[in-house]
Amino acid sequence: MRGSTNDEHIEDLRAGNASAWQRFMKEQGRVILAVGRRVGLDPNEREELFQNTCLIAYRSIGQLKDPSRLSSWVYSIAYRTGIELARRRRPAGAGDEELERLVSEEPSAHEVLGRLELSHQIREGLDRIGDTCRDLLDQLYLQADEPSYEEVSRRLSMPIGSIGPTRARCLEKLRKALTAVSGRPEPRTTEAERPDRPDRPS
Repeated sequence: MRGSTNDEHIEDLRAGNASAWQRFMKEQGRVILAVGRRVGLDPNEREELFQNTCLIAYRSIGQLKDPSRLSSWVYSIAYRTGIELARRRRPAGAGDEELERLVSEEPSAHEVLGRLELSHQIREGLDRIGDTCRDLLDQLYLQADEPSYEEVSRRLSMPIGSIGPTRARCLEKLRKALTAVSGRPEPRTTEAERPDRPDRPS
């Protein structure tokens, strides 16, 4: 059934169906923009990458033989286009070594798409657990400055003594949300396996 849906989507793209291309830009946009970040493009260049990749895909969609490889195909187009944009903005010879490294170390589309899917699932999971839990886990695990419990308490107006117990409840809620999002069986997690976050000095 999934394959049939993909086949129909590709046929609609080949026919120039506007709704199909809107869906394409929505679903593949995160792949394209992730490539732009990886090759070091700034926001304006990532927007240009998005437009150029969509244009190339529009012109070349007839060359795609396997509908199940649409995202991998788009990723390959975006990566090559992104490297060219990065080269264009540099003075001659500047940064060539870094660009060559990016070309030689290009990760597989499967690897990148897997990471994007995991990132999407985590964001969706965080959106399902409520503002209090989302904000607390964001402060504890996702902030670059790694705030101490004292700073988290100040930022969230939360008593410092409640952070630990609330964190444990929120992690459990997130685990269940991720299970629902991914559609995989819920793993059995022991207390020893729960992720910890030691106190940091203020």
